[in-house]
Amino acid sequence: MNIICEHQSEFLCTITGGKGKNELKRNRLMLMIIVTALIAFIGGQAFGSMYGFFAGYPVVRIEVDGKEVKGDVPGVLLSNRVMVPIRFVSEALGAEVGWDQNRLAVVISTAPVVLDPPEDPDPGPEPDPPTGTLRVGMLSASGDIRDDPFESNVWAGLQRSMDDFGVTASYMAPTISGPENLLEAIDKLIAAGSALIVAPGWYYGSAVYDAQIRPMSPYFVALDCYPHAGDWIPNLGARTVSIFFAEHEAGFLAGLAAALRISDGEAGFIGGMELPAVQRFNWGFQQGLAYANANYGTTVALQPENFVYQGTFGDVEAGEELAYAMYERGVDVIFAAAGQLGTGVIEAAKRQTMAGNRVWMVGVDHDQFAEGIYDDDGSSVVLTSAVKRLDQAAYDMVAALLQDKFPGSQTIDYTVREGGVGLPAHNPNLSSEVMAKVSEVIARIKDGKVSISPVRGSLLP
Repeated sequence: MNIICEHQSEFLCTITGGKGKNELKRNRLMLMIIVTALIAFIGGQAFGSMYGFFAGYPVVRIEVDGKEVKGDVPGVLLSNRVMVPIRFVSEALGAEVGWDQNRLAVVISTAPVVLDPPEDPDPGPEPDPPTGTLRVGMLSASGDIRDDPFESNVWAGLQRSMDDFGVTASYMAPTISGPENLLEAIDKLIAAGSALIVAPGWYYGSAVYDAQIRPMSPYFVALDCYPHAGDWIPNLGARTVSIFFAEHEAGFLAGLAAALRISDGEAGFIGGMELPAVQRFNWGFQQGLAYANANYGTTVALQPENFVYQGTFGDVEAGEELAYAMYERGVDVIFAAAGQLGTGVIEAAKRQTMAGNRVWMVGVDHDQFAEGIYDDDGSSVVLTSAVKRLDQAAYDMVAALLQDKFPGSQTIDYTVREGGVGLPAHNPNLSSEVMAKVSEVIARIKDGKVSISPVRGSLLP
């Protein structure tokens, strides 16, 4: 085996070799030599890539027998020699490279060599190609994704990818708040071997930007956010995809269903922080109520004092107090787009309903029906939920990476047309007549006959 590195307009590393048994043995021996020679360099390179020490070096192309097999590999010139990370050279030769955290060892394995074809002329159908051992990391602001409908929705998609694709996944929360600690959480996921990191939420924008500009950065899926250098100007790297959702469309369908269900009464909205995604939920909800009033004869009223933003996503008690006060004022249904704050809204709805005042709430992000169950017969205070298919987005991006179709540097919108937002598949508190009308409107949205605005206009704040 020969490794030839030439310094021209950019580095070019070419690997050539025969295919005989002796040559294959020499290849394996060479791999062992490379491991021994470069193991110290790997540690330095990993540390350097973490802090950007190798920024600015030209890239190396790796070719095997004249065919390019790896691109955009950072190369470093040390003592007039081109050094390439062992992972890329080994994988170019058909070997698998991994890191054993317990033994602190680089592990390289090669497929068994078959010298002669099998005697059986009909070996049967070929097995399905392996999906690999992709490790996926998820960033968590809460630290406990079970308590946050937004994060638990994303995690559900990653769990499904584990079942379907055999990948492994874990999540990591920063120790304390602050941009530098968000980057610390990313670094911990990288150190754990995550090749794909899912960042769900607007607050990860600058941390993802800082991480994506490093050489050999992992792939990033930025949900409801985009990477930026602290200036809020989108700047997506080649390995980063940004995904947004049409919250106004999901809110519209939830408002339509709520109006059709209660027919006459009052509606309210409780938001967390006054962010664009939360605002779009609110404005879409109002438009859905108005559409039902104008087209289906409902009479649902909206009062300014019943449309508020609490200012956080985690104050459960504040959510319960706000909702209880609204229900006491005669509000029949509250849409809560407020993260964990919504748990308090659910509790207030349960208290009112169990006390004899039948009220409803509308969940957000994922189907929250089960969270609203208050008695043994399975009755729930959750009328329906404005669903964002965060789970599907996370799942889709894992599949895309495994299929070598990752849409790096792109911004993708999930809307009603793609099934990216909407209502849950099952809505026990909505009649078949109500769902039939909702389905009719969905068809009109897809046909362009119904348009929902993502801006406030003349709506309530």
